[in-house]
Amino acid sequence: MSELYIKQYLLLSLCFCCILTAKSQPSYTGEIQYKDVTIFRQDDQLCINLNVDVNSLQISKQLLVSHIPVLQAKDMSREYIFNPILISGTIRNKVVKRQKEFYLPDGDETLLNIIHKNRQTPLYVLQLTVPYEEWMRNARLLCWEQVSGCAKCGPEATELILSDRILPPVYIPVFELQYVMPEAEPIKRRSETYAAHLNFKVGRHELLRDFENNATIFREVDQKVTEIRKDENLTVQSMQVVGYASPEGDFNSNLELSKKRTYSFVNYLVNAHHIQPSIVQADWKGEDWDGLAESVKTSFLADREAVIRIIEENENVSRRKDQLHKLNRGETYRTLLNQYYPPLRRIEYTFSYVARAFDVEEAKDIVKTKPQHLSLNEMFLVANTYSKGSEDFNRIFDIAVRLFPTDPVANSNAAVQEIETGALDKAIERLQKINTSEAYNNLGIAYVKKGNFDQARSYFRKAIEAGNVTAQENMRELDLYLESK
Repeated sequence: MSELYIKQYLLLSLCFCCILTAKSQPSYTGEIQYKDVTIFRQDDQLCINLNVDVNSLQISKQLLVSHIPVLQAKDMSREYIFNPILISGTIRNKVVKRQKEFYLPDGDETLLNIIHKNRQTPLYVLQLTVPYEEWMRNARLLCWEQVSGCAKCGPEATELILSDRILPPVYIPVFELQYVMPEAEPIKRRSETYAAHLNFKVGRHELLRDFENNATIFREVDQKVTEIRKDENLTVQSMQVVGYASPEGDFNSNLELSKKRTYSFVNYLVNAHHIQPSIVQADWKGEDWDGLAESVKTSFLADREAVIRIIEENENVSRRKDQLHKLNRGETYRTLLNQYYPPLRRIEYTFSYVARAFDVEEAKDIVKTKPQHLSLNEMFLVANTYSKGSEDFNRIFDIAVRLFPTDPVANSNAAVQEIETGALDKAIERLQKINTSEAYNNLGIAYVKKGNFDQARSYFRKAIEAGNVTAQENMRELDLYLESK
């Protein structure tokens, strides 16, 4: 209701009122009844339908009863005033008509004028609408009543509560994310790979413990070999040794050199650690161009893109080397030679073993020191010994996905963690690669949290079609929430 309109109405009301001293203001709130009050939200409009019953009303021909519907916030900080309802006796009605024509704009039909003739009349149907604002949800609907035309009538208004709350509170849904229990592994086959960056004299393949920092590297190798071979929880089945060279010099010479250096390392394992030659598999790769490309891609090298392009566009190794030599007048090649080539000269050794099964209590200790020896199933059981959502609980699932980065179950469970912590985009990226009903259900919840309810419904439906009962309950929760908004 506009400010101008309110002023017009108040002026009109003053014209109706007899300004007399009164002992008590008469009230007709019990005789004017509002029936079948229905309030609902339709799109961006708040709709109020009600019936006005005046059949119990007994007023003289001179009286005028004004009812003004009002939406009022619970804390009374805001309100919306609707157009008034005027209920008059037959004589007063003539005055009302004249005053309306004088004080209100031409064609204004905002006042509902009910002529009361003290006889049976039909219910008057009112339909009120107002643009919806969020404060209205908790507001109440009331009427201000003012009576004029009698000795006891005064300017005071009587308040009638029609509805204590406009709309029910928004339903708070409870969605259930689904963890997936991994299947137990009958045999836990594992492997661990380490790199030994041993130093050789130029063009030589002999292992020299006292050459440069080889003593330190040998101690690291001895420690790893001893640690794995003496671990009673493991059964080593084989070892793989692979030699690599950096791409400077002659290609064929580097291939042969990586072969000889590989066998030097194999002989060291056999002689120093008494490893059976039959379980050791030797291989050699020569120049490691793939390793060079990967290290350059993640570097801050000024000519990074040019180096990658040269490697990818030239199958001929000699042409590659020639173009790298010429790049940036040789400055880039010198940087490659000094900083990027040395790490490529290495021997990688891999242990392939079987880890024994662990009970939950054993696994709780193992996960702190050697989590790679556990299966996803064992880690899942450990996680569930902690309170859901606790730091220890979450830590186990984080370890699981880092150890098994491509496993669908590990990723599905990691996504649950991300949804619960608000990393929704990361969770969605994980789950969209997994085609299970649990993943669909969890995607539905992720999209609910993002406010994309159409996508949420789509994934809940996919999960339901796959027979997921939890998704069916989540869909019902979403429906109840949306219906209450």
